[in-house]
Amino acid sequence: MILIDDIGHMVSDSNEFELHLFARKLGLKREWFQTPGFGHHHAHYDLTTARARNRALALGAQRVDPFTLVKSAWWQKTDGFKALSMKQPWAWCIFHGKPVENRKWSHPYRGPLLIHASQNWDQEGYEWLAITFGGEFLMPSKSDYVFGAFIGQVTMVDCVETHLSPWFFGPYGFVFNDAKEYKKRIFPWSGRVRIFDVPGDFMEGGKQVWPVDMRPTHR
Repeated sequence: MILIDDIGHMVSDSNEFELHLFARKLGLKREWFQTPGFGHHHAHYDLTTARARNRALALGAQRVDPFTLVKSAWWQKTDGFKALSMKQPWAWCIFHGKPVENRKWSHPYRGPLLIHASQNWDQEGYEWLAITFGGEFLMPSKSDYVFGAFIGQVTMVDCVETHLSPWFFGPYGFVFNDAKEYKKRIFPWSGRVRIFDVPGDFMEGGKQVWPVDMRPTHR
């Protein structure tokens, strides 16, 4: 359910995907999504006019007091994150134009997803990318890629068997939106096979964090 308070904060009590779908119905732009905390914690939209709040109520949102809104928001019920590990350079590509990740297996998960760059390198894939998409951006050299760490996050919106993107090979494709690359920090972690769980405090606990700049070099 979508919840709003008198101040104009709007959240979902179930998941982030529901919140974005409802915001779209209201005509809100995706860039208006507020994430003052990491990932989805404290995430909300601001309804800045009485008209917008009334329209939200008319579409089925429930008015609550600010305390109830924060207490009921879906991120209060979440103590961790979902993550997916990929070989380089494919993990880098997710944040530079690749909207779908090819897998041999399907998965029902939908929602926020951390992208983990594994320790593995795909030289054949790198050469194919340089030839196929070399006109769109310069591929970094191997030494410039990050390995064994979380490098960003996306929203997984679908799992498909067909897709119009030239990046799709199948048999299944995980479709991603809202890719956000970590520009200044990465978070070392060991990857796993398939989608896996990560504790909500993975940024803490004394784990090493160091500065990086992952911005691509465009022609």
